[in-house]
Amino acid sequence: MDLSAPDAPHVFRRCHASTRYQPLQLITLAQAAVLVGLSPRTLRRAIHAGTLHAHRLGRSVRINVEEMRRWVAADGCAPPAAGSGR
Repeated sequence: MDLSAPDAPHVFRRCHASTRYQPLQLITLAQAAVLVGLSPRTLRRAIHAGTLHAHRLGRSVRINVEEMRRWVAADGCAPPAAGSGR
């Protein structure tokens, strides 16, 4: 199987410390929203604004878990506090 082909079943990234490739852990917007406690719409807004990088697979949008964690840490994006009215 040729993994360099555009229709390859996995997306790979190069590790900085070695020459091996590791698969990206891509999740759906719904899964990402549950993980960080935000709505999928909020994540779509961040993608549109260019602050959160996403991958398009056909009509589907997937987010790299590590990229999402960096976005949450960098933007200080956190779920709303309990009792905030939202």
